[in-house]
Amino acid sequence: MLRFIPSKAALWAALSAAAALLLAWLRLDARRDARRDAEIKDYEHAEDISKIACLLTALTLTACAPSRGPVTATERTLCRIWGESLPTRSRADTAQTQVEIAESYADFVAACPGAAGLVP
Repeated sequence: MLRFIPSKAALWAALSAAAALLLAWLRLDARRDARRDAEIKDYEHAEDISKIACLLTALTLTACAPSRGPVTATERTLCRIWGESLPTRSRADTAQTQVEIAESYADFVAACPGAAGLVP
């Protein structure tokens, strides 16, 4: 029966192996926790970056939006006079003249959107 009783050296070896396994497991667990904490911080920074990106996008879009107020009487009069002085088309117009007339009509419509009916 004494053959099955482990010696002190065998007990110390088994305890050392168990302690080494426990330390290895704790070390892996600590690494997992550190990685998880780093990922959480990265996600927090990603949320901040996305908020900043959304804010910049909104500012950019509002900066590009037309910010015209109501049309004044002076603007209305200038558009009417400009619209009445627009060139008219003719069958004898050259290709370059036709392009220039079309460009002047486009400029007028862009500057005076409410007076597009004045285009001949």
